[in-house]
Amino acid sequence: MNQPSFAPILDRAPKEVERPKSLPIGSYIWIIKGVPKFDRSNFKKTEYVEFTVVPQGPVTGNDGNLDVDQEALDATLTRKDGSRIAIQAKSQRLTFYLTEDALWRLKEFLKHIGFDTEDEGEEAPSLRQMINESANRSFGGFVSHKPSDDGETMYANITKTFALED
Repeated sequence: MNQPSFAPILDRAPKEVERPKSLPIGSYIWIIKGVPKFDRSNFKKTEYVEFTVVPQGPVTGNDGNLDVDQEALDATLTRKDGSRIAIQAKSQRLTFYLTEDALWRLKEFLKHIGFDTEDEGEEAPSLRQMINESANRSFGGFVSHKPSDDGETMYANITKTFALED
């Protein structure tokens, strides 16, 4: 079995290395990539489920307008050398903590990706079953910015999710 080699990336000149730019604030269409990861936080040891999500583009509102600054998005997707990267290269993690007080957020998210979270029948799937069947589902997500602890960097986080209209 071949082991991946990271050596070629280290052969690049330092001047070729750029800090990734954050997606601009606004609403985007996202798709869940692969199977979510279950883990435990390092600090408080709180269990969580983490989805890897990939942006597909900004959401167009009912009025036909975007709430994403198109110039800022173009700048985010343009490298220093003028080449462009696809918006799909800006994947993010979306984390939900598995505590009594936070579980409603996960339930809302599962509703936003198309599950019937109000089904009371005996055959109704559990939250775990819904999570395990979440790959490739789409949703809307609002990106906001949060400064790093040292104030040097702005991080783009999905702070709100919503169902996409058909």
